[in-house]
Amino acid sequence: MLGGVLLYPIGYNIWLSLHSYNLSELYLGEHFVWLHNYLDELRDPYFWSALRNSAIITGSCLALELPIGMGLALLLHRRLRGHSVFRFLFFLPLLLVPAVTAYMWRFLFQYTGVFNYLLQQLHLGRVNWSTTQAGIISVIIVTVWENVPFALIVFLAGLQSIDPELEAAAHVDGADGLQRFRHIVLPLMRPFVLIVVAIRTMDLLRLFDEGYILTGGGPGRTTETLSQLVYTETFTFFDVGHGAAISILEALIVVLATAFVFVTLRTRRGGWRSP
Repeated sequence: MLGGVLLYPIGYNIWLSLHSYNLSELYLGEHFVWLHNYLDELRDPYFWSALRNSAIITGSCLALELPIGMGLALLLHRRLRGHSVFRFLFFLPLLLVPAVTAYMWRFLFQYTGVFNYLLQQLHLGRVNWSTTQAGIISVIIVTVWENVPFALIVFLAGLQSIDPELEAAAHVDGADGLQRFRHIVLPLMRPFVLIVVAIRTMDLLRLFDEGYILTGGGPGRTTETLSQLVYTETFTFFDVGHGAAISILEALIVVLATAFVFVTLRTRRGGWRSP
């Protein structure tokens, strides 16, 4: 079962990446080209543009999701009145299908949509969300809104695992709230933070639905991500060989990025770092 579901597709994809295979030219058959598909992609400016866009989206989303998720977790951890209702509202975006979320936000980002109406009311003027900079920003906004609940869940679990006596002792010693958070809560939350970073890095580098629906990689493929580039090469240009090569390169990038995060998670002895 493992071989049929996982190993064979990966092996077949690697095999395709080593061949010149275009669905629009099936009469030419498949030709073994060794690493030429990889070299072509490494020389292709669209590949580096897609890699840059993926890196921008990944870094920006992590920089927003972590503090927002931590702030909401601290708020819900205090068990304010009506915290159960707030938990449901905060977790709701995580329950939606990414494609549904993207289409919902695409409606809001229309030139005559809700966001531009609010901007007009603030006398800031309308924004063309289909431009390069605004297009990437719209993808970041939607992705952050959709995935902050994941960070919230992990951080809330981490906060509930901290012994309250530690903060109580620090309070007795004269530490204020900011000092307790900086010197007690944050060090104890470090494993949870790094887990969120590792999982979200994998997800963000493979982001497809939100970007494809919101911008379609445009204008002029300037907002295209790595996953969208794989789709374009394979299903638009029907170049299966190059599409497979890009997917392998993307997988290697994801593995290296994730490995880097997990290396920082472990001590020299192989266990989790202690605060």
